Amino acid sequence: MLWRLGDSPKLWQTAREMPWNSWWADEPNWFRSYPTMLTREEMRMLSWVAENADPGPIVDLGCFLGGSTVSLALGLRRSGRADKIYSYDMFHAGENLRKRYFPNFPINNARPDDCLPAFRHFTSEFSDYLVVTQGDILKEEWSGEEISLLFVDLSKSRSINDHILSSFFTKLKPKSLIIQQDFLFFKDPWLMHSMYKLRKNFEFISYCQEHSVIFGTKSVPSKREIQAGYSQQMSVSDIKQAAEYFLKLFPHARQREMLRATVASFEASPNAQKEWDFGNPMNLPYRMVDRN
Repeated sequence: MLWRLGDSPKLWQTAREMPWNSWWADEPNWFRSYPTMLTREEMRMLSWVAENADPGPIVDLGCFLGGSTVSLALGLRRSGRADKIYSYDMFHAGENLRKRYFPNFPINNARPDDCLPAFRHFTSEFSDYLVVTQGDILKEEWSGEEISLLFVDLSKSRSINDHILSSFFTKLKPKSLIIQQDFLFFKDPWLMHSMYKLRKNFEFISYCQEHSVIFGTKSVPSKREIQAGYSQQMSVSDIKQAAEYFLKLFPHARQREMLRATVASFEASPNAQKEWDFGNPMNLPYRMVDRN
């Protein structure tokens, strides 16, 4: 290991250099074949962040077959800390997902869509680190110690986004880290909206080439303060304002194009409540995905 940072501000600064992409970054061979929707860069990033994060609970929201879980657990094991990873998911996978990600895994005929057994199989090496909850996240609320690291990959609707803000963001540890996995994805505009509205509490730190963006907790919002980030009443004007702010923070075309596609997508469907309510922005008039 090349980094053992400890001090949060130093951790934030080092994360801006994206050390998980260093030639010296250690990536186990099984990263290449693990059944996950995450990129290998995201898996390396999660391992690095978990290894160097401050002590405390790690919360893993939306783990599917455990791509995020094993990445976080690998980093936690390398750190030597005695913390736990708390993983939440519906663990529901229809036929298409089964065929794509785990076609050879035995199916429970009584519950054919239940992928929790597959999750436990793929994460078995790290089972001692895990506390797993299956069910609707809207019915869950964090009641443990202050969260040191929060990974979010299930904000697929406005209501889920707002619930996570209320039930998990208010339980963060000062200087903790948040990874918004769907931030650079055009079908989840509420993430850009919320993190912009809460920018006094959460600082933009770093990102992966695709999808994931890292934020640091400058100050933990109260239940009242967190309401500023709620997405139920967000408008096209709000999204454009948020995009203008974040466009200045991403120097590369790939991320900037995704932010603009997010604006275009929301302009076309401003009443959309869920990720799957949005169409493909490439089918919109070109002016709506203007690259200027």
